[in-house]
Amino acid sequence: MCRPIVPFLRRRPDIEGKRRGKGPTAKGLTPKIRFPNKVRSEERVARGLEFRSVWFTLFGDSERRRFHLSTMSASNVAVKGSSTLAVAGGTPVSAKPIPFMSTALTQGDIDAAVVVLKSGMLRAAKKCEEFEQKWGALTQAKHAMTCANGTCALQLAYEPLFQPGDDVLVPAWSYIATVSMVVARGGNPIFVDANPETYQIDLADAARKVTPKTTAIAATHLYGCPVDIDATQALAAKHHLRVIYDAAQAHLATYKGKGLG
Repeated sequence: MCRPIVPFLRRRPDIEGKRRGKGPTAKGLTPKIRFPNKVRSEERVARGLEFRSVWFTLFGDSERRRFHLSTMSASNVAVKGSSTLAVAGGTPVSAKPIPFMSTALTQGDIDAAVVVLKSGMLRAAKKCEEFEQKWGALTQAKHAMTCANGTCALQLAYEPLFQPGDDVLVPAWSYIATVSMVVARGGNPIFVDANPETYQIDLADAARKVTPKTTAIAATHLYGCPVDIDATQALAAKHHLRVIYDAAQAHLATYKGKGLG
Protein backbone atom coordinates (compact mmCIF):
# COMPACT_ATOMS: atom_id res chain seq x y z
CA MET A 1 0.00 0.00 0.00
CA CYS A 2 2.84 2.39 0.74
CA ARG A 3 6.50 2.47 -0.19
CA PRO A 4 8.63 3.98 2.57
CA ILE A 5 12.07 5.20 1.51
CA VAL A 6 13.52 5.21 5.02
CA PRO A 7 14.27 2.04 7.01
CA PHE A 8 12.11 1.88 10.09
CA LEU A 9 12.72 0.21 13.45
CA ARG A 10 9.50 -1.12 14.89
CA ARG A 11 10.87 -3.11 17.84
CA ARG A 12 11.45 -1.36 21.12
CA PRO A 13 13.11 -2.78 24.24
CA ASP A 14 10.71 -3.72 26.98
CA ILE A 15 10.84 -1.56 30.08
CA GLU A 16 10.28 -3.08 33.49
CA GLY A 17 7.23 -1.71 35.24
CA LYS A 18 4.08 -0.24 33.80
CA ARG A 19 3.94 3.20 32.23
CA ARG A 20 1.44 4.63 34.65
CA GLY A 21 1.49 4.43 38.40
CA LYS A 22 3.81 1.47 38.97
CA GLY A 23 7.36 0.41 38.44
CA PRO A 24 10.65 2.30 38.66
CA THR A 25 9.60 5.09 36.28
CA ALA A 26 6.75 6.11 38.59
CA LYS A 27 9.21 6.50 41.48
CA GLY A 28 11.66 8.58 39.49
CA LEU A 29 14.15 5.73 39.18
CA THR A 30 16.02 4.77 36.05
CA PRO A 31 14.17 2.05 34.08
CA LYS A 32 16.06 -1.08 33.13
CA ILE A 33 15.97 -2.58 29.67
CA ARG A 34 14.99 -6.26 29.60
CA PHE A 35 16.16 -7.99 26.43
CA PRO A 36 14.16 -10.96 25.09
CA ASN A 37 17.21 -13.23 25.31
CA LYS A 38 20.09 -13.18 27.76
CA VAL A 39 22.66 -13.41 25.01
CA ARG A 40 22.40 -11.47 21.78
CA SER A 41 24.95 -12.39 19.17
CA GLU A 42 26.80 -9.74 17.19
CA GLU A 43 25.08 -11.00 14.07
CA ARG A 44 21.61 -10.41 15.55
CA VAL A 45 22.54 -6.95 16.78
CA ALA A 46 23.90 -6.08 13.36
CA ARG A 47 20.67 -7.19 11.68
CA GLY A 48 18.56 -5.26 14.17
CA LEU A 49 20.49 -1.99 14.22
CA GLU A 50 22.26 -1.56 10.92
CA PHE A 51 20.87 1.15 8.70
CA ARG A 52 21.70 0.76 5.06
CA SER A 53 22.35 3.92 3.10
CA VAL A 54 19.36 5.15 1.16
CA TRP A 55 20.14 7.17 -1.92
CA PHE A 56 17.87 8.97 -4.27
CA THR A 57 18.46 11.38 -7.12
CA LEU A 58 16.56 14.62 -7.45
CA PHE A 59 17.85 15.74 -10.82
CA GLY A 60 19.42 14.27 -13.95
CA ASP A 61 23.00 13.19 -14.36
CA SER A 62 24.10 16.74 -15.17
CA GLU A 63 22.78 18.14 -11.89
CA ARG A 64 22.78 15.25 -9.49
CA ARG A 65 21.85 15.83 -5.87
CA ARG A 66 22.20 12.81 -3.66
CA PHE A 67 21.20 12.40 -0.06
CA HIS A 68 21.62 9.39 2.17
CA LEU A 69 20.91 8.36 5.69
CA SER A 70 23.78 7.67 8.03
CA THR A 71 24.96 4.09 8.26
CA MET A 72 25.33 2.42 11.59
CA SER A 73 27.65 -0.47 10.81
CA ALA A 74 27.98 -3.67 12.77
CA SER A 75 31.67 -2.93 13.37
CA ASN A 76 30.68 0.09 15.47
CA VAL A 77 28.33 -1.92 17.66
CA ALA A 78 29.67 -3.50 20.81
CA VAL A 79 27.55 -6.28 22.29
CA LYS A 80 27.12 -5.70 26.01
CA GLY A 81 25.41 -7.77 28.64
CA SER A 82 24.60 -4.82 30.92
CA SER A 83 20.96 -3.85 31.32
CA THR A 84 21.82 -0.37 32.64
CA LEU A 85 21.26 2.52 30.26
CA ALA A 86 24.35 4.46 29.18
CA VAL A 87 22.87 7.71 30.55
CA ALA A 88 22.70 6.02 33.96
CA GLY A 89 26.32 4.91 33.93
CA GLY A 90 26.03 1.78 31.79
CA THR A 91 28.30 0.90 28.88
CA PRO A 92 27.18 2.36 25.52
CA VAL A 93 26.22 -0.20 22.88
CA SER A 94 28.17 1.77 20.27
CA ALA A 95 31.88 2.46 20.56
CA LYS A 96 31.57 5.50 18.28
CA PRO A 97 29.06 8.37 18.16
CA ILE A 98 26.19 7.60 15.79
CA PRO A 99 25.60 10.52 13.39
CA PHE A 100 21.99 11.56 12.99
CA MET A 101 22.38 11.99 9.25
CA SER A 102 24.80 12.96 6.51
CA THR A 103 23.90 15.22 3.60
CA ALA A 104 26.78 13.88 1.48
CA LEU A 105 27.43 17.21 -0.22
CA THR A 106 29.60 17.02 -3.31
CA GLN A 107 31.94 19.70 -4.61
CA GLY A 108 29.38 20.32 -7.34
CA ASP A 109 26.75 21.08 -4.69
CA ILE A 110 29.08 23.54 -2.97
CA ASP A 111 30.01 25.24 -6.25
CA ALA A 112 26.33 25.62 -7.20
CA ALA A 113 25.59 27.27 -3.83
CA VAL A 114 28.51 29.66 -4.25
CA VAL A 115 27.22 30.71 -7.68
CA VAL A 116 23.84 31.60 -6.16
CA LEU A 117 25.45 33.51 -3.28
CA LYS A 118 27.61 35.51 -5.67
CA SER A 119 24.61 36.36 -7.85
CA GLY A 120 23.07 38.44 -5.06
CA MET A 121 19.64 36.87 -5.70
CA LEU A 122 18.92 34.96 -2.51
CA ARG A 123 15.14 34.75 -2.92
CA ALA A 124 12.65 34.45 -5.77
CA ALA A 125 15.55 33.44 -7.98
CA LYS A 126 15.62 31.25 -11.07
CA LYS A 127 17.11 28.32 -9.16
CA CYS A 128 14.14 28.30 -6.76
CA GLU A 129 11.71 28.17 -9.67
CA GLU A 130 13.73 25.41 -11.32
CA PHE A 131 13.72 23.37 -8.12
CA GLU A 132 9.97 23.86 -7.63
CA GLN A 133 9.24 22.56 -11.12
CA LYS A 134 11.48 19.50 -10.77
CA TRP A 135 10.32 18.69 -7.24
CA GLY A 136 6.67 19.04 -8.22
CA ALA A 137 7.19 16.64 -11.11
CA LEU A 138 8.95 14.09 -8.90
CA THR A 139 6.23 14.16 -6.23
CA GLN A 140 3.34 14.37 -8.72
CA ALA A 141 2.21 17.64 -7.12
CA LYS A 142 0.16 20.22 -9.00
CA HIS A 143 1.92 23.08 -7.22
CA ALA A 144 5.24 23.44 -5.38
CA MET A 145 6.67 26.40 -3.50
CA THR A 146 10.05 26.65 -1.83
CA CYS A 147 10.21 27.73 1.82
CA ALA A 148 13.09 28.44 4.17
CA ASN A 149 12.25 25.28 6.14
CA GLY A 150 9.43 22.94 7.08
CA THR A 151 8.33 25.16 9.96
CA CYS A 152 7.65 28.06 7.59
CA ALA A 153 5.81 25.69 5.25
CA LEU A 154 3.51 24.60 8.09
CA GLN A 155 2.89 28.21 9.07
CA LEU A 156 1.74 29.00 5.53
CA ALA A 157 -0.41 25.86 5.37
CA TYR A 158 -2.12 26.51 8.72
CA GLU A 159 -2.89 30.18 8.09
CA PRO A 160 -5.98 29.76 5.85
CA LEU A 161 -7.24 26.44 7.25
CA PHE A 162 -8.28 27.31 10.80
CA GLN A 163 -8.93 30.34 12.98
CA PRO A 164 -7.58 31.44 16.38
CA GLY A 165 -9.39 29.53 19.12
CA ASP A 166 -10.03 26.44 16.99
CA ASP A 167 -9.04 23.00 18.26
CA VAL A 168 -6.58 21.18 16.00
CA LEU A 169 -5.78 17.49 16.44
CA VAL A 170 -2.02 16.96 16.40
CA PRO A 171 0.13 13.84 16.82
CA ALA A 172 1.76 13.55 20.23
CA TRP A 173 4.84 12.10 18.51
CA SER A 174 6.12 14.49 15.83
CA TYR A 175 8.52 17.36 15.25
CA ILE A 176 7.84 20.38 17.47
CA ALA A 177 6.77 22.60 14.55
CA THR A 178 3.62 20.52 14.05
CA VAL A 179 2.39 21.93 17.36
CA SER A 180 4.26 25.23 17.67
CA MET A 181 2.80 26.60 14.44
CA VAL A 182 -0.72 25.73 15.64
CA VAL A 183 -0.01 27.81 18.75
CA ALA A 184 1.49 30.61 16.62
CA ARG A 185 -1.76 30.72 14.63
CA GLY A 186 -3.73 30.98 17.88
CA GLY A 187 -5.15 27.47 17.72
CA ASN A 188 -5.43 24.94 20.53
CA PRO A 189 -3.36 21.78 19.89
CA ILE A 190 -5.18 18.64 21.02
CA PHE A 191 -2.67 15.83 21.38
CA VAL A 192 -3.52 12.46 19.86
CA ASP A 193 -1.71 9.30 20.94
CA ALA A 194 0.68 7.44 18.64
CA ASN A 195 0.00 4.03 17.15
CA PRO A 196 2.40 1.69 19.03
CA GLU A 197 3.07 -0.33 15.88
CA THR A 198 3.87 2.49 13.44
CA TYR A 199 4.35 5.58 15.67
CA GLN A 200 1.98 7.41 13.32
CA ILE A 201 -1.05 9.30 14.61
CA ASP A 202 -3.62 6.92 16.17
CA LEU A 203 -6.82 7.66 14.27
CA ALA A 204 -8.98 5.76 16.75
CA ASP A 205 -7.77 8.08 19.51
CA ALA A 206 -8.23 11.05 17.17
CA ALA A 207 -11.89 10.11 16.67
CA ARG A 208 -12.42 10.05 20.43
CA LYS A 209 -11.01 13.57 20.80
CA VAL A 210 -13.13 15.32 18.18
CA THR A 211 -15.36 18.02 19.71
CA PRO A 212 -17.60 20.75 18.24
CA LYS A 213 -14.55 23.07 18.44
CA THR A 214 -12.35 20.77 16.34
CA THR A 215 -11.82 22.12 12.85
CA ALA A 216 -8.64 20.46 11.57
CA ILE A 217 -6.24 17.56 11.95
CA ALA A 218 -2.49 17.67 11.35
CA ALA A 219 -1.03 14.34 10.22
CA THR A 220 2.74 13.85 9.95
CA HIS A 221 4.25 11.19 7.70
CA LEU A 222 7.00 9.93 10.02
CA TYR A 223 10.26 8.18 9.12
CA GLY A 224 9.40 7.91 5.44
CA CYS A 225 6.20 5.97 6.20
CA PRO A 226 2.90 7.55 5.10
CA VAL A 227 -0.01 7.72 7.50
CA ASP A 228 -3.18 5.87 6.52
CA ILE A 229 -4.46 8.60 4.21
CA ASP A 230 -7.73 6.84 3.34
CA ALA A 231 -8.64 6.44 7.01
CA THR A 232 -7.57 10.01 7.77
CA GLN A 233 -9.73 11.40 4.96
CA ALA A 234 -12.68 9.28 6.11
CA LEU A 235 -12.38 10.66 9.64
CA ALA A 236 -12.09 14.21 8.30
CA ALA A 237 -15.12 13.79 6.04
CA LYS A 238 -17.24 12.39 8.89
CA HIS A 239 -16.51 15.35 11.17
CA HIS A 240 -16.00 18.04 8.50
CA LEU A 241 -12.33 18.57 9.35
CA ARG A 242 -9.59 20.07 7.23
CA VAL A 243 -6.42 17.97 6.94
CA ILE A 244 -2.83 19.21 6.82
CA TYR A 245 -0.30 16.53 5.84
CA ASP A 246 3.29 17.18 6.90
CA ALA A 247 5.65 15.31 4.56
CA ALA A 248 8.92 16.86 5.74
CA GLN A 249 10.09 13.43 6.93
CA ALA A 250 8.87 11.48 3.92
CA HIS A 251 10.48 12.96 0.82
CA LEU A 252 9.66 10.90 -2.28
CA ALA A 253 7.62 8.34 -0.33
CA THR A 254 4.38 7.24 -1.99
CA TYR A 255 0.91 6.13 -0.94
CA LYS A 256 -0.88 3.79 -3.35
CA GLY A 257 1.44 4.92 -6.11
CA LYS A 258 0.94 8.64 -5.53
CA GLY A 259 3.64 10.95 -4.17
CA LEU A 260 3.26 12.65 -0.80
CA GLY A 261 3.36 16.37 -0.21
